[in-house]
Amino acid sequence: MLVVPGFAFGGLAGAQIQLMLMAAVTMALTFVLADRLTGRRLISWVLTLCLGLTATAFIYSSEIYPEFPAALALVLSLLLVTRRYTPGIADALLMAVLLTAMCWLRIKYAPLAALISGYFLIRGRRSGTVALLTAGTALRGLTPGFTCTCSEG
Repeated sequence: MLVVPGFAFGGLAGAQIQLMLMAAVTMALTFVLADRLTGRRLISWVLTLCLGLTATAFIYSSEIYPEFPAALALVLSLLLVTRRYTPGIADALLMAVLLTAMCWLRIKYAPLAALISGYFLIRGRRSGTVALLTAGTALRGLTPGFTCTCSEG
């Protein structure tokens, strides 16, 4: 479902271009996150550049793997929880979508989602906490690893 727009636009090449654009956005936001956390713009830029030039980043950005889309959701959620102000309801709803997307892409990202949501719950306002828990529960059914797949008989 994730690559349908790119595939509809240009087949396999269109899907690969879509994934490369997602990887480019992920790398740009990774620089923003590193700069926000360290306050050292040049070092953040150099390290992000080095990460983006690795073979692993190149391969995962041009093939149909969930790693870069999940990394994009991860970086966006980290940018959300590292803001200077206390997260509210709108932040909680966006966080629920991002964390559900991570788990939807692969259930192996659930521990990261749990850590980020725990940090959000500690930092957030009471209304944001209730909104995250409510939206997360509502979106839970969209994540394959969280639905019941057992049968009787």
